[in-house]
Amino acid sequence: MQRAGASAAGEAEHAATAGVWHPALALGHGLALAVVFYALVDEGQALLWDNGAHNLPLTLQTARQWFEGRLPAWNPFLWSGSPLLADPQALAFYPPALIAHFLTRDDPLQSMRLLCAFQIAIAATGASLASRRYGCSQVASFTAAAVFALNLFAVTNVLSFVNVYGAAAWLPWQVVALDLLVTADRPGRWLLPAGLAVALGWLAGYPGVWIFGGMFAALLTLARVPAETFWRRVWLIPLAYGVGLGLALFQVLPFLWLGFTSNRLEPPLQRGPGFPLLDLTGMLVPGLLTGQRGVFSVGNLTHLGILPVTLAILALARANRLRVALAVLTVGGILLAMGADAGVSRLLFKLPVLGLLRKPDLFFLVWVAMGVGLLGAIGLDDLLRSPRRFHVVGISMAVVAAVVVFLVYPPRALASLGDPDRQRAAFAVGVITAAGVVLGVRLGATRVVGVLTVVGVLGVLLVECSAYAARNPTALTRYAVAPDPTRWQRFPSSEPAASWRRSDGMRAYWGFPITERRRKTDLRLASGAYWNVEMASGYSGLVDPVYARAVDYFARGQRRGWLSTMNKRNRVLDVLSTPYMFVSRDIAPARVEPKWFTVFELDDVLLVTRRRALPRVRSVTEVRRADTRNTVIRQLRKNAFPPARVAVLDTEDAEAAAIEVGTRDPCAVRVGATAPGEIEVSADCAGPGFLVFSERSFPGWVAEVDGRRVPVVRVYGLVLGVEVPRGTSTGPRA
Repeated sequence: MQRAGASAAGEAEHAATAGVWHPALALGHGLALAVVFYALVDEGQALLWDNGAHNLPLTLQTARQWFEGRLPAWNPFLWSGSPLLADPQALAFYPPALIAHFLTRDDPLQSMRLLCAFQIAIAATGASLASRRYGCSQVASFTAAAVFALNLFAVTNVLSFVNVYGAAAWLPWQVVALDLLVTADRPGRWLLPAGLAVALGWLAGYPGVWIFGGMFAALLTLARVPAETFWRRVWLIPLAYGVGLGLALFQVLPFLWLGFTSNRLEPPLQRGPGFPLLDLTGMLVPGLLTGQRGVFSVGNLTHLGILPVTLAILALARANRLRVALAVLTVGGILLAMGADAGVSRLLFKLPVLGLLRKPDLFFLVWVAMGVGLLGAIGLDDLLRSPRRFHVVGISMAVVAAVVVFLVYPPRALASLGDPDRQRAAFAVGVITAAGVVLGVRLGATRVVGVLTVVGVLGVLLVECSAYAARNPTALTRYAVAPDPTRWQRFPSSEPAASWRRSDGMRAYWGFPITERRRKTDLRLASGAYWNVEMASGYSGLVDPVYARAVDYFARGQRRGWLSTMNKRNRVLDVLSTPYMFVSRDIAPARVEPKWFTVFELDDVLLVTRRRALPRVRSVTEVRRADTRNTVIRQLRKNAFPPARVAVLDTEDAEAAAIEVGTRDPCAVRVGATAPGEIEVSADCAGPGFLVFSERSFPGWVAEVDGRRVPVVRVYGLVLGVEVPRGTSTGPRA
């Protein structure tokens, strides 16, 4: 009887607040949390890890091309050229990213901070709507919004991996839209909104989180389909995802091709560790490092607070189908996030494709945050509407358990988690709030309990957020994104700073392999965004494995203190027109090749250069052919032919079959206007000639000679080549 009465009261309040006030108040929750977050962090704190080294420059390049009236198809600043539209992390069609860059176009460093705030608003608004959809009060829905949008796992991602957070932010929107689709009287009207929520989750830039977030929403919706209409409504769930994929199909299909032909399918980029069972104590106590799994220990990132976790558990005392489904999905998320430490995960990650996912906790802790947020809101409403003795006992036991854990495993100073004193403060706020809630329940002051819960939960999350945001980017990252050009006045007089900042013919190579720990100070993309310097290496894994191996992307450490690309016999960087290299201070390039010299040094990184790089566009006097692409690259690494005079094709390139091998006449080459994906060249040839462009070979390049389409072939297994007749002009474009 009590259970039915509480449910009826919730449904009545939900019906009374439906209509325009319902989404308006949810939006108010989201905006309020976003404003608080924006005030709490500065632009430097929003540039941690990938946000500074990868996400900001990649999305900034995309936005700049849009604002110039150009379709952002090609990124010249990465991997000697790489596709933009096919890479979801470029956020080429994600409205919040484009709006953030437009509003901060005079100060690009602010764009990540603003985008982070947008994502917080989206996540919090969606979580508030989802909890209201399940009959929760305004107080409870605000609590759900705070727990889902500002928990430590969310904050670490939004400040460091904004695309991961963005894909998760649309999960509650999918939950709401799918629920309306299967329970509303007129489901057809909700099909397009559900598809739009699915599409925006994809366009937010992290397909893995989108896939598994969609699994959560679909499984939860199955529990909400009315039994009498189950078989008439259940098919609407896959239909909604079909509509969403259809809306984003222009990016989904190119990404699938790009992903399955890239080094993302090769080690060592895949599979990270999960976490041991003991790390789950971090859900109650912030700042723990029980598993010793490194700076991103999940034991620290699962912190959700004493009250939300306890209320989520107590909500199961009045179990119904929705609550049981949320509990099962939450526990399932925990087991799957544990990775190889749980038998369920071992079975799952042996499946095709799923076994290639990088870190299970990255995908499945989203389930935990969503489940605890919604269940905690439902449990709070139970407490406010009909408090019982088990509420007092349960919260009191949770406080005692948290204090015991805190005394056994006190918060530790971790580089990735900022200030341990603030973590202790967050724990103190959580304990005091929980104790206050127990006292309020005993005194019957339910209104005070509601206010205290909201203030306490939000206080814990904000203190934890400030503890993490207390970190700042490394000195090298700050140096990389500094827009002040006077910082680069220290170049030798023979190489003025202006030549470094212009893109024509200037490339650099990041001399740290992907497995090198120093890559946390990555400059590859930041240099392209701020200095217009193109990079022969890159941070994104969406590049074909042959090219990646050619530039030592998979090198496991700097054996004997150097990479093969530094060898004086290796001509890979030369044909990629790459005269500069970032290397560790521990490396002495001069002992590999005496012609290296240092341009500048900062912290543990040197910028060195040598004079052997070939021109950006040049003609050759001989064309040869090899059996395979790998054969050509092996010959190039051994200096088996002079690349300044010889172009080598491979039989694996179908376009190259029409090119005759043999000698060619030299051409006088002049490079005209260049833009991303376009190169205009005038070539004055005495006879049939052959031009080599140091732009990465990729499907989609075309070339016109005097208005006539000619084949674009792969040269050295890496770059572009075009055959030209006497006295012509040509301009390859993507």
